Amino acid sequence: TFVAFDPKFTSLKKAKESIIEFKEEREQMKQTQEQEEQQIMEAIENGTPDEEPVIKPEKPKQEKRSSSDEEEMLIDGSHVFASSYIIPPLSLLGKSSGKAGTGDIKSNANLIKRTLANFGIAVEMDEISVGPTVTRYAMKPAQGVRLSRIASLQNELALALAAKSIRIEAPIPGRSLVGIEVPNTSKSTIGLGTLLGEKEFTDSPNPLLVSLGKGVSGISHYANIGKMPHVLIAGATGSGKSVTVHNIILSLLYRNGPDMLRFIMIDPKRVEMTLYKKIPHLLTPVITDPKKAVLSLKWAVKEMERRYDVLQKCAVRDIDSYHQTIVAKAYKDLSPEDIEDQQGELPERMPYIIIII
Repeated sequence: TFVAFDPKFTSLKKAKESIIEFKEEREQMKQTQEQEEQQIMEAIENGTPDEEPVIKPEKPKQEKRSSSDEEEMLIDGSHVFASSYIIPPLSLLGKSSGKAGTGDIKSNANLIKRTLANFGIAVEMDEISVGPTVTRYAMKPAQGVRLSRIASLQNELALALAAKSIRIEAPIPGRSLVGIEVPNTSKSTIGLGTLLGEKEFTDSPNPLLVSLGKGVSGISHYANIGKMPHVLIAGATGSGKSVTVHNIILSLLYRNGPDMLRFIMIDPKRVEMTLYKKIPHLLTPVITDPKKAVLSLKWAVKEMERRYDVLQKCAVRDIDSYHQTIVAKAYKDLSPEDIEDQQGELPERMPYIIIII
């Protein structure tokens, strides 16, 4: 018996089988993705990380501290709602160390003045500011001198000062002076513990105040991220972007308990945010999957819209006004037991939500 064999028929049959298999795989992937989406949304809405927090709630001990105990002092957290969260001691953070090496400041100032004079530019030295990494020489040009002429002599000044590079600030913002920044021969290390221990930080009632470091003049700089709700940190490799992000996170952790502040941390690199995976402030475990990152941002948009509705009903302008006029008054004279008993009747406490990507 002879049977006719058509190769086209076999190919068509295999193609149909492949299509059916592909559809089944796609349907399975879709179901898996929907399950993952549901899990991540539930994790965020429940506001509880999967893992047990490292910092366990304890009752704060009331102790009198002397000036010798200054390093161990806790930052005052009275500006936040009452919570069992204990602000960590500043002694856990590093202190500033080392001294900036500036070289001969007078000699450098005369050298700058003489070099500019060789090119027909007369200047008068005003002030010299020593910072952690650079020293700024501020000077006032003579009448009629174009700032572009000074800026064009950057290489000549660097050669005269035997500096690897210099930066010319023409003019210094808000002042009628030109600044020449020369790198220090040795740098001083600025510890976050020192910055967070200064009065400007500890005495501020602002819960979203963060430390940014010290400027060229040696003055500590702080910022209220509530006034700049979107922040982009940019810079070359090794310029300190990650350090700045960690400074911001730690500054906030040293001011707020989890009832006042929550984080959503997105870390596609899987290595930057793992340090914070056990803090009680996380709305969801640190997100490393890009798909889950998108879901968390979508949830944040929905939560933002929901909060706008709450603020509108309460006739307040922003979350700070809501905390001060609505929540603070309602919780003022209540004990923790009363708060627990009246939880359904009291106004909602809406913590700040900060998203770190």
